[in-house]
Amino acid sequence: PRPLSAILPILENMGLTVLSEQPFSLPKSDLHIADFAVLLPDPAALDDDTTRQAFVGLLEQLLRDQAENDGFNRLVLLAGLDGRQIAVLRAYSRYLRQAGLPFSQAYVERCLAAHFPITRRLVDLFEALFAPRHDDTLASALIDELNMALLQVANPDDDRILSSLQTVIQATLRTNVYQPDADGRPKRYLSFKFSSRDIPFLPAPAPLYEIFVYSERVEGVHLRGARVARGGLRWSDRMEDFRTEVLGLVK
Repeated sequence: PRPLSAILPILENMGLTVLSEQPFSLPKSDLHIADFAVLLPDPAALDDDTTRQAFVGLLEQLLRDQAENDGFNRLVLLAGLDGRQIAVLRAYSRYLRQAGLPFSQAYVERCLAAHFPITRRLVDLFEALFAPRHDDTLASALIDELNMALLQVANPDDDRILSSLQTVIQATLRTNVYQPDADGRPKRYLSFKFSSRDIPFLPAPAPLYEIFVYSERVEGVHLRGARVARGGLRWSDRMEDFRTEVLGLVK
């Protein structure tokens, strides 16, 4: 049996309101069933087969500690994103925190949930640029669509968060998001190579390139001032601004 204190945050971070729980123990077995009554954020949220499969897949990952349990997971029901797409947004948001965006993760989560149609379009743009069957024409149309949608965002903080995400997506040169591991499964870590000088809000001096790595266990950044660069590994205790420490070493 799982303690309620472990299960409830998972369900609530996926956007569910938990109404009640009824536990069952199967006789002559070590199996247990927990039957939850929940309220969806939208009564029709799970009517779509793709969204329902994405919801179940993400729930399984969370229960196996294979994904982060946070408010980004609300996007599975709000925007119809799967666990991998949510992980991409989470990784970009973590990079923006390192790049100096002053907003907390909870604030970013609220913004993406409040503007979930734009969030969906940001993921569509990423896939149009980097999926194996990428579509440059679609990417160009999505950029124009996002630019128009951002003009309708009244809150300046929300506009800054969403436009910053669009900027770093467009400044991405390569990614491993679509590379399988040796067993043919998606890799557990995500990496992104940026053209740093195409990200205007980075603190000076901006390197030529940087590579950001994210997983639920570790994050890291590599800054390069030239096409060929030397460097070593360094562990940082500054979890929220280790890029600042690395930039200081580069300088």
